[in-house]
Amino acid sequence: MAKIRAKDQQALIGLALFIGIPLFIFQKVSEAGAWPMLLGATASSAALYLLYRYSKRANRLKYLRSRYGDEATVQSIFSGKIWDGMTQAQVIDSIGGPSAIDQKYLKTKMREVWKYRPQGKNRYGLRITIDDGIVNGWESKG
Repeated sequence: MAKIRAKDQQALIGLALFIGIPLFIFQKVSEAGAWPMLLGATASSAALYLLYRYSKRANRLKYLRSRYGDEATVQSIFSGKIWDGMTQAQVIDSIGGPSAIDQKYLKTKMREVWKYRPQGKNRYGLRITIDDGIVNGWESKG
């Protein structure tokens, strides 16, 4: 008979808990006849979560509109797009702060490479080149 590896055993235990706990709760709720209360709590939780997400989205759009004014720019930043000519602040508002920054001082300008989505030691899924505070290009992998 084959031995079960520790990783496989942990996965089986996790699967058993993932399936077992909801089944146990289902059994106890059925025995107690508490379906209306459970459904009400679930519906209330879902409604509160959706309200929270809507509020968060509305506040973010309000912030971006007050900061940039132009609706096309606001929608592009809100959807997480990158384009040539963006400012550093727009990049941060669009995709957040970088994981790492490389700085190079050239004769006539300062060049920074902002790195996002770490994939290993000094490997990143997105690199954005910024010259004197303006996006000059980017490279995305995967």
